[in-house]
Amino acid sequence: MYKPLFDEFLTSGKTLQVYEGGKLIFTSNKDGLLPFVEYLEKFASDHRNVVIFDKIMGHAAALLCIKANCREVYSPLGSQLAVEVLEKYGVKYHLTEIVPYIQKPNQKDMCPMENLSLDKEPEEFYRLIKNLLAETPAKVIKEVNRKMKKSSPEVVYKELLKGKTMALVIEHELRGVTPDMLDWWWDNMDNDTYRLWHPQDHVALEWQIPPSEVGHAGAIHMACESISDVPAHILRIRWEEPSAAPIATIYSHVNVGSALAAGADDIPLGSAVHEYEETSYGTQMRSTFILPAVVPQQFLDSLRQHNIAEMGRFPEFLPQLFKQKTAAEAK
Repeated sequence: MYKPLFDEFLTSGKTLQVYEGGKLIFTSNKDGLLPFVEYLEKFASDHRNVVIFDKIMGHAAALLCIKANCREVYSPLGSQLAVEVLEKYGVKYHLTEIVPYIQKPNQKDMCPMENLSLDKEPEEFYRLIKNLLAETPAKVIKEVNRKMKKSSPEVVYKELLKGKTMALVIEHELRGVTPDMLDWWWDNMDNDTYRLWHPQDHVALEWQIPPSEVGHAGAIHMACESISDVPAHILRIRWEEPSAAPIATIYSHVNVGSALAAGADDIPLGSAVHEYEETSYGTQMRSTFILPAVVPQQFLDSLRQHNIAEMGRFPEFLPQLFKQKTAAEAK
């Protein structure tokens, strides 16, 4: 019954589909684990013994399949780690290709979500990933709900468009770091180097749409991090054109990132603008965070502390990293 439907799925551009008794009950074209979390939050309680089509069936996705009361899965790519989970819970699987584990886009290291899910039970991992995906947007929206009596990300965005924002501005002196190094960094950071950037707060990074596919503007990464005393969460960040900066910039190098709302259609909840210029000692940088005016002061204080620590790390590792990586790329 499901093989022809699965063949259609493979060419549809969809990333997740859920069937019950041959009837399609959920479909999504979003990346990563977001479709699973959306299904589990909104639909799973009303359905049992479902069949799931997923573009990539890794260990993390397999755990969420168990949480979704799945009886059968189809995927063009699965991991041996996922197979072990599916067999443990008696779920039938049809995987076109099986690899030891799901890799990051660089095809070397383990996918951060695969790694994060190891040694977790289905319910435990679901609660973890749900909290990580939603925690920071939820705090902002909760405050919006309290002050404006509404709770959707769209409301936050409308407030941004109305100009009800605040700007957190932080200056940095990056000694021994050149603008070229920073220009290179934004598109070439990976899970390992991301943790170098802030060993205490940074947990993992994964490119959903890597710059190698779309160039700089439009690339999206998921960053799992804590922000000082704000617990670990996942941010979806999209790089924008410099001309999209929501402020008047003064330096010649500009990197703009939009933080996108979890579970919504890429609605920005705020922007980060890092602009910088070469100096005699290296680089002068200004970081400006444009956020809804309802963001609590405690979060602003934590973000300032986090950003100062982040940028302060660049002189310690980026010059050597840039030299090593660009030399290897030139060979």
